[in-house]
Amino acid sequence: MKYRNQMYDSLDLIESDIKALKSIVQRQEPINTYLDRLKSLESKTEKLRNLLNIEPTTPNESLR
Repeated sequence: MKYRNQMYDSLDLIESDIKALKSIVQRQEPINTYLDRLKSLESKTEKLRNLLNIEPTTPNESLR
């Protein structure tokens, strides 16, 4: 995979945001803080999806 390291970095960032969301809920922070973090998470997920889409596929793989 040509973009493997970038994908792993993106996954690390996504996991970090998920942990932060859990923390926000536990501390009962304002809903806007939670929503802002969700937007960030959606953006990172989209970037990861884009990396996956430009990754070449092998003949054994099926496209979505």
